[in-house]
Amino acid sequence: MNPLKYKRKVQNINNVVLPKLVGNYQYNVYFKGYNKSKEDFIEENPEYGGGSGHPGVDLDKFSNDLANLLNADGDSFQEAYIQFSKHIGVGKAIISGYLHLYDPNKFPLINGASISGIEKYIGKQDHLALKNYAEKERKRQNITQPINNSDFRNYLAYYNLLKELLTLEELKNYHYVDAFLWYVSKYGKPDASDVTVPTGAITEVVEEQDGEAPFEQSISNLTEEISFEQDVTEEILNLLKLKKNVVFYGPPGTGKTYVAKKIANYLVGGQSKNIKFIQFHQNYSYEDFIEGIRPESKKVNGTHIIDYPIRPGVFKTLCDNAKENPEEKYVLIIDEFNRGNISKIFGELLYSLEYRSEDNSIQLPYSKEKELFYIPDNLYIIATMNTADKSLTRIDFAMRRRFAFYKFNVDTKILINWGEKQGLVMDSLATLIEDVNNEIGDENFFIGISFFMREDLPETIKYIWKSEIYPYLEEYFIDDMNSNIDKFKWENVKHRLKELIE
Repeated sequence: MNPLKYKRKVQNINNVVLPKLVGNYQYNVYFKGYNKSKEDFIEENPEYGGGSGHPGVDLDKFSNDLANLLNADGDSFQEAYIQFSKHIGVGKAIISGYLHLYDPNKFPLINGASISGIEKYIGKQDHLALKNYAEKERKRQNITQPINNSDFRNYLAYYNLLKELLTLEELKNYHYVDAFLWYVSKYGKPDASDVTVPTGAITEVVEEQDGEAPFEQSISNLTEEISFEQDVTEEILNLLKLKKNVVFYGPPGTGKTYVAKKIANYLVGGQSKNIKFIQFHQNYSYEDFIEGIRPESKKVNGTHIIDYPIRPGVFKTLCDNAKENPEEKYVLIIDEFNRGNISKIFGELLYSLEYRSEDNSIQLPYSKEKELFYIPDNLYIIATMNTADKSLTRIDFAMRRRFAFYKFNVDTKILINWGEKQGLVMDSLATLIEDVNNEIGDENFFIGISFFMREDLPETIKYIWKSEIYPYLEEYFIDDMNSNIDKFKWENVKHRLKELIE
C-alpha cells in the first residue's frame, strides 16, 4: 500500500474508529488524560452512550504499535502482534478486529462467533490440532521464527482454518464464510436437505444474457454505493414506483447525476441497454425527443431525390422498446432538465405522463393516424436539475404536477462517512465546506461534496479548490462589494486541512 495512504488509514482508525469502539468518555480518559467527570462529559455530549474499559493507555504508543502491526509481514508480523497484545485488554479478537478494519479482504474476523462456528462445523480442536494448523499458517506466511506466544498460535490456527473454508466452491469470499459460521454457531451444522430459498428476498438477480455475468444487487448494496441512509434510498425508490417521473434538484456537487445513474442501473437489473442518458439544452427540440421529419437523400431510378420521412426521437424509441419487452424496466435519464424549453420538448406528452395506459393513447402531430402513442408503465424518467444557474427555465405548474421532486441537500456527513471508507479524515474539510456555505447563505447555491469525493483527494484538493471552488465564489459574489472571500483563497485555508493533505 502507498505509505501516505497507509498513514492516513492508521490516523483514521485512531481518530474515528477508536472513539466509537471505546466510547468517547472512556477514550478521553484512557488516551487523552481527560480531567472532567463523566457527569460533566455527558452534560456536554448527550449522545455519549456509556462504555467501560481499562484506564492508562498511552495513545502514542498504542498508535505506534498498531501502525507497526498493520504494516508487518513474515517474522515482523509475529513480533508486532505480540507487542500490540501487551496493551491492556487487547487479545486476538481485538487484534483481528483492527486487522479486518484495515484490510477486510486479507484479514478475516476471528471472534467468538467465528471460532464457535468452526468448532461446531469440524469439531472442537485439541491443543495438538491447533498447533498443526498454526504451523501450516506460519509457513504460508513466511514466518521463519518458531511461534513463542500461545495467543498468536491460536490466531494463526483459526486464520488457517478460515482460509481453508474459503477454498470451498460454495463459499466464494470471506463474507460468505462469515455468514455461514454465524449460522453454524447459532443453529449447528446444516443439513443440505433442510436448506430452502427464502421468499420475498430483496436481492434481485437477472439471468445471464449474451455471455454477461448475472447482475445481483440489494437495496443495502445500492445504499452503500450512493452513500445514503437506507430509508432515503427506499424513499426515492418509492417515489419512482408511485409517480414514475422524478426530478432530483439541488445545488451543484450534490451527486444528482451519479445517484440517478446508480438507481437506474438498479431498476433495470444491470441491463445497460435499457437506460438512455440525454442532456437538455436550448436547441433541444420536440423532434429530437418525440418524433420529427428528417431530410434524407435516396436514389430513385438512378436519380437522387430528397425525402422527408418521419423519424422517432430518443424518448419515443425507448417507449417502443419498453412496449416490446413489458417484463423489463427501462429508464430515461434527463440531465440539466431545466436547460431546455421543457413545454416545447414534451409537447402533448403532458397528458401521457400522467395517464399511462394504452386506453389513453394520443395522436402525435407527425405520425397522426398511423400510430397512436402512450408511455408504457415499465418506463421511468429520472431528471436532474441544478438550482445554482440563474439563467435556467422555470418549470410551469402543469409540468411540475407530472413529476415528483426530490431535493439533494449538501450533507457533509456523507463526505465524512465516505472518507472513513477511503482511509481519509474529512472532518476539517467538512467544516470548511460548511463555513463557505454559511458565507454564501442561499442553499440553492451551496458548494456540494462531490467535488471532493476522489481517492486522490490529498494530492488534488489544491487544484480543485483553486480552479473550481474559488472561481465559483468569485462569480457568485461578483456584485457584492461587502463580501470578504479572500479568506477562502487556497493560501488562507490550506492550514485547516493539515490532517487531510499531510
